[in-house]
Amino acid sequence: MGILLDIDRQLLLWLNGSDSLFMDGVMATLTAGTTWIPLYLALFYLILKNNETMAQVMLTVGCAVVCVLITAGITNLVVKPLVARPRPCNDLFIKYMVDVVQGISSRNYSFFSAHLAHP
Repeated sequence: MGILLDIDRQLLLWLNGSDSLFMDGVMATLTAGTTWIPLYLALFYLILKNNETMAQVMLTVGCAVVCVLITAGITNLVVKPLVARPRPCNDLFIKYMVDVVQGISSRNYSFFSAHLAHP
């Protein structure tokens, strides 16, 4: 387990330590929820186009919403408390080596990232 944590820390420091305003902008854009609105609209269009009745559309959208709620619940209520991995800004080994984005909550756990589990 120690080897995995070392690799993870080195990867984080490599990605975080670039000091590139361009990469900071790319990462901020990719993690912003509004960036993905065109994708959600395209998926909704595909749902409308490939289902014949409004009941089918509502069932598909409803199932997608339930899946998002389930993944959010599993992420935030089960996995994060069980793993209890601190965010990099709270990790005593690398706390002062990482650049932290302002406005990011440092109170809760980081593993695994909720935006990877649901939009």
